Amino acid sequence: MPYVKKIFYIQFSLDLISGAFLVLSSWTIFATTGSLLLTGLYVSLGFVPSLVANLYVGAIVDRRDSKKMIQIAIIVIAIALLNTLFSFQMDTIYVLYISQMLLQLGGSIFRPSVQVYMTQLFEHDQLPYLYTKSASISIFGGVVGTFIASQLIDYSNISILLLMLCCIAITLAITYTLPNTVQAKTQIQTTIHQDLKDGFRYIKSKPIFWKLFVILGSGQVITHCTTGFLAAYTYETFANNATVYGYLQVILTIGGISIGLCSKKFITKLNNILSHIAFSLLSLALILCVFSKSYIVIGISLFLIGLLTTWIRSHFQAVQQMHTATGFNGKMASFRMIINQGSVVCISPLLGVIASVIGTNYIFLILAVISTASYFLIRNMYSISVDNV
Repeated sequence: MPYVKKIFYIQFSLDLISGAFLVLSSWTIFATTGSLLLTGLYVSLGFVPSLVANLYVGAIVDRRDSKKMIQIAIIVIAIALLNTLFSFQMDTIYVLYISQMLLQLGGSIFRPSVQVYMTQLFEHDQLPYLYTKSASISIFGGVVGTFIASQLIDYSNISILLLMLCCIAITLAITYTLPNTVQAKTQIQTTIHQDLKDGFRYIKSKPIFWKLFVILGSGQVITHCTTGFLAAYTYETFANNATVYGYLQVILTIGGISIGLCSKKFITKLNNILSHIAFSLLSLALILCVFSKSYIVIGISLFLIGLLTTWIRSHFQAVQQMHTATGFNGKMASFRMIINQGSVVCISPLLGVIASVIGTNYIFLILAVISTASYFLIRNMYSISVDNV
């Protein structure tokens, strides 16, 4: 599979940038203002351009060259970082807000573009393996970026960190080389809004997509809520032990990365097994986090959560793309991203309120209910094998 390493390198680099910038910006805003409200607004507002842009990006990707759209995404991210580097000392808070929105916009362009590009470049039977590898590499890139940023912030070398991130983005933009894909060239005779209407009609005619969106949305909510509430969970369960939190976060991350380190043959076998037990095993791991106080049990549970949520998101993304007709891949990817991000935005605050009333550990019980409900709602999905596509 030529060029796949270049695609993975781009993904790794962009997720490294995203992870590092999130740490840098969140720390700077809180250190500068001391306001949890402004810090929370920063995270929430970062989703605004994504939610708006996702609606149109998919239609644009389907109409344009996905390779060029990837390059545009890299350029947008580079502009965001350059804006931060040269304006950082002026109005720091506003600069970071604007830059974060641009970064999210670049990410919203990149993700559906690279998925459409991979669909056009590789055979369909290769997509489950490639998507699984891609998800693990993205997680690893974010971890590396987070680690680098945390170390440089400790030494107050924010300017060095920004310069480093700018160099990575500019290098990607300048040295960007990927092959052209073989796709039919048709004359565009409809507007973007007409394309969106066609996309909604296409979803309506294919009930399988709603079930896939439920699976992927559930996986996204469980992933983000586990990561987001893990610090508070550790604080309550292990009496504010920062060291334990660090270990648990690493274990959760290793679980997400580990599946991507496996061979193609092993991942194919694993797909056949997990297709039947993934949600059941995930629900069990989440329930163990509710009631167990054992370091070992919770560690194993978090490893399984990381592994299974990564598999669910990557495997069923591949299934979705493989069931999507040519010309609709970008729109379906964007619709999925809207549902994923919207689910996290809506459910996370609700879980925060519940946690403040009955305890953080019961968040995992609610997530287990979501996992179990998703399984029963879409259980006939498990009869769909990638070999039958």
